[in-house]
Amino acid sequence: MDLVWLVLGLVVVAILAITVSVALPFYRKRGIKQARASLNQVPEVLSRIDKSLEPYLSSKEYLPERVGRPLRSEMKTFVESTLPSLGKTVRRTHDGVMRKEFESITMATNQLYQKLMEHNFQFVQRALTEHSKLLVEELKLDAAQREATVRDDERNLVVAAAGSGKTRTLIARVRYLLERGVAPINILAVTFTNKATEEMEDGLKQMSVPVADQGSGGVTVSTLHALGKLIVQAATPGPLSIADEHWTNSLVASALRDARESRDQQLSNLYVNAILNFHRDLDERTPALGEDLTYRTRRGEQVRSIGERIIADFLLTHQVPYKYEATASWAQVGAGRSAYHPDFTLLDTGVCIEYWGIDRAGNVAGNWSTSSSDYGKGMAWKRREFSRTGKKLVEFYDYERREGTLEAVLETRLTGASVQLRSMTLAGLERILGDTKYIGSVIERQLAEFIENARSFRMSTEQILQRLKSATPRVHHFGNLGLAVLQRYERELASEGRIDFSDMLHRAADILEKGASSLPKFSHVLVDEFQDTSWSMARLVNALVGTNRAHLFAVGDDWQAIYGFAGGDVDHIVNFESHFGPASRTMLDTNYRSPVTIVQAGA
Repeated sequence: MDLVWLVLGLVVVAILAITVSVALPFYRKRGIKQARASLNQVPEVLSRIDKSLEPYLSSKEYLPERVGRPLRSEMKTFVESTLPSLGKTVRRTHDGVMRKEFESITMATNQLYQKLMEHNFQFVQRALTEHSKLLVEELKLDAAQREATVRDDERNLVVAAAGSGKTRTLIARVRYLLERGVAPINILAVTFTNKATEEMEDGLKQMSVPVADQGSGGVTVSTLHALGKLIVQAATPGPLSIADEHWTNSLVASALRDARESRDQQLSNLYVNAILNFHRDLDERTPALGEDLTYRTRRGEQVRSIGERIIADFLLTHQVPYKYEATASWAQVGAGRSAYHPDFTLLDTGVCIEYWGIDRAGNVAGNWSTSSSDYGKGMAWKRREFSRTGKKLVEFYDYERREGTLEAVLETRLTGASVQLRSMTLAGLERILGDTKYIGSVIERQLAEFIENARSFRMSTEQILQRLKSATPRVHHFGNLGLAVLQRYERELASEGRIDFSDMLHRAADILEKGASSLPKFSHVLVDEFQDTSWSMARLVNALVGTNRAHLFAVGDDWQAIYGFAGGDVDHIVNFESHFGPASRTMLDTNYRSPVTIVQAGA
């Protein structure tokens, strides 16, 4: 028996030996074939990347992020993942020739990767050396300002804190371009205010830089508004009538006077609602806003939920007398029951209101001590009592609050129950809130910004209303007022034959995009205070650089933009690349005019 097992073992060993002797050469040949195929693909990849890079290497021009970023990403993946994997495959072949070939490819890859990664650094260092007299001796720029000045990407973004020399860097960029041989007529420097334009023109003239003036050749320095007007006026027969910010502010003030003095009842109601809801800046549709919140009405009483507070304030501001949780002496509570207190009893009509704390499926919140079943039984008992006595019950539901429809259905159902709703006047409102002048002044200022933003984004009435559906009560009621004032604004524009700055900028962009402008073909567009650009301004900038394939040099501060000055949209600088394409970014972090504490606060 042992002999049989020994023979069987020897047979198995022999079979395995034969299998290995046959299989190993097969798998080795297949491994060599696969490694060879992979090695043959590498030169094609490297050649393609090298061809993309060669024009910039030979001309020693700056490699734009548009080109360089995907090349760097591809090379990084190739060096860190593809090449090591291929190396393992080659080593397993034990083929000396192939290993030498792989080593040669690795060396070529590393050299190309190094060229790619160092190209722009070397460009900057070379430019700093060649122009050191201008940048260091004459302009006295710090290291970060010098680097920002000489970077020559298609899109350059310089972000800095206030006082760190943003405008100084932009002027330095103009001087640097001129020293490189760029013609003055091909340079456009954009400022945000007329005062800034004058200051920049004076600064350039003091440096003997030619500035374009009444048709003379030179660097063009202009606000975007002035540039937009120039473009539109050239394409428009007859003079343009512009609705500037003074015209807009006057119209807003006139509209609010009509609202305060009840000359326009719809506007008056919207204005009162905007003031009433000024401090309701939380999303009241959320299931819960925190257990520590107290739900106190404008009348000063404490209620049990957000929904009850909304109802109480609605009744107060529509001049409906009510009592909260009055005892319903008419209800037959029976033994073992406490007295019944409807949520609201309307004193003029006897109508009662119940606010049921359930979702559409009839369930209460999971953290309630009362079960959904017991709560439902309580609802049914209360309804039976109203039915038995013939008293009128108006019902509202917590899911209506969560869906944002509670205030709308309040008006519909109460009116349907013959409850008289009377909108509160401003005088009545002030008896509740006190002096509303501060809130009114804030609303007036914000209305001008609302109009600017709505016009800048070319938002339709439907788009605005759609946004207001998901807004907080404060934004919702302010937005309804803003929409009414915007509609009056647009009617006045049309009746007077005016265009506003936003429309003018959009029209200018349309003209540029159609190639119908007589402006010089700027090859370099420099924009100061970029954080203050509105959407319409950004569109015009994009048209200026896009139609001429110009370089964009934008200088700004994303921290300053939180003030929302003149409809400035911080997204244009925070998410610069999504609007203008891949860019080189430089930070200026040395503040030359503010105390250290202010610099830290703005960081």
